[in-house]
Amino acid sequence: MPQPSRRKTRPTLEFIGPPHRLHLVGDMPASSSLDVKLENKLAKFCDESRRPVRLRKDRDGHVCGAKLKLDRFAPPGEYKADVNINGDDVAATVVVQEHERLTLRPAQIAFRGEAGDTAHAAAILENTGNVVFDVPRTIAVGIFDDLGVEDAFGAAYRDQIKTADAFMTAFTNKLRESHGGLAKIKVASGAGKLPPGKMARLKFELKFARDLKVGHRYHAVWATGATNFAISIAVTA
Repeated sequence: MPQPSRRKTRPTLEFIGPPHRLHLVGDMPASSSLDVKLENKLAKFCDESRRPVRLRKDRDGHVCGAKLKLDRFAPPGEYKADVNINGDDVAATVVVQEHERLTLRPAQIAFRGEAGDTAHAAAILENTGNVVFDVPRTIAVGIFDDLGVEDAFGAAYRDQIKTADAFMTAFTNKLRESHGGLAKIKVASGAGKLPPGKMARLKFELKFARDLKVGHRYHAVWATGATNFAISIAVTA
């Protein structure tokens, strides 16, 4: 009659990390194999056909590390698991960390219009992380002239300045002129909670400041905390 497996009552092993990259930490006896059994509410985020557990072995063929890969939408939290080592079931925990990730199509939010007018843009935002993202109703960004750095260098060189301090003063003064101020982009459609795995069609509105330079392009960045998205502003005649 086979002997029942011995289960340790106190967890000694832990998988920890974002859903797609959970690393095994803890003291582990020498073994050539390792099997993981997850609790039901986490097992549904594990695709057995894609080798969810990948082992790293030393020169003697013993397991010296392991990585568990779950579906990217596996919710953050602490879960129970059994790790079978040498025929023994060892209690373990799986700590899924928060992983914020967003995808925007197209990758750049592009506005085009005349100074003083209201321009519109649209994009699809997909939440590819495992936490809810709150799409804001207003996005405030600082805008900068695309030619600002080039113009600042040109102005400083044209003045034939002889000292480094005077050169930097002329450069920074001209560079300051390339700042287009603070732009407030209104999310006219699609604002609110965006759950993991869901998409939202966003519509944006931006009123161009009247002092923007005609024929110039400006750039900005929408920093979400998870991802930075580029914003382009083209001022037409």
